[in-house]
Amino acid sequence: MIDFPWNDRRGRFSGLRLAACLLATAPALWVGYQAVFNDLGPRPFEVATHETGLWTLRLLLVTLALTPLRRITGWTRLAGIRRLLGLTVFAYAAFHLTLYIGDQGWNVGQAASEIVNRIYLTIGFIAVFGLMLLAATSNDAAIRRMKLRWHHLHRIVYGLAALGILHFFMQSKLEATEAALMMGFWLLLMGYRVAHGFGAPLNTSQAGTLTLAAIALLAALATAGLEATWYGVATGIPWRAVLNANLTLAPIPRPALITLAVGLSVAILPLLSQFLVTSIRSGGGTEKAKPPPMS
Repeated sequence: MIDFPWNDRRGRFSGLRLAACLLATAPALWVGYQAVFNDLGPRPFEVATHETGLWTLRLLLVTLALTPLRRITGWTRLAGIRRLLGLTVFAYAAFHLTLYIGDQGWNVGQAASEIVNRIYLTIGFIAVFGLMLLAATSNDAAIRRMKLRWHHLHRIVYGLAALGILHFFMQSKLEATEAALMMGFWLLLMGYRVAHGFGAPLNTSQAGTLTLAAIALLAALATAGLEATWYGVATGIPWRAVLNANLTLAPIPRPALITLAVGLSVAILPLLSQFLVTSIRSGGGTEKAKPPPMS
């Protein structure tokens, strides 16, 4: 039997894995389509490098979100696509680095010199190298051989994500809105991980909702503060103006408000899950009342 990537470990078709495969391949296909039809502009390598870097971070955050979502919702099937998406993240990171070398005229020596001499490129390269280590050990044999060391190694993925976001911040310069939004999502994910590590309830209806709502609020406040600090230090834009912008919805919501909205949406999942379970149980346990016996 052919082991298609959209099949589960038992060889059965999985709609969830198919959705993960589509998510993994769609950005690369779109960049390839743009390249074939010359839609990448006068500097195609630069644009393609930027796009693959963006999707590396986006897919990395999606991958990191799978474990907390599984803990919050109890949907255990999410664990089945974590490795697939994790390997996809490394593939995009490797493609991103390859395209950067292409943008340097395929001069590996010049690309290496740029990476060493420019701190934001050094940070990005460290993140790619770390993802390579994780990809090389993302197999059952490595898990059996490394045991606890495997878990310790793969915990660095949060740090690698932070390095990738910092690289994005430094590369974005004046327009760091999406970088700030990614930072907000990373703070949410770190909050979930820390809360779980301290044994805080995440999947019980009321307690879980309160915990997740508190994480959402703290992550949003931290996002607003860090974004204002970044603009104030790196660009000279008054940090107070950035903080004020985070409190307005026009012209578009700022990263802090989007982080808060996403975090609060996650916070209602325990209540929703409890409601669905209660509805299923009550529906399954009810029987039609029998008519009284004839006298």
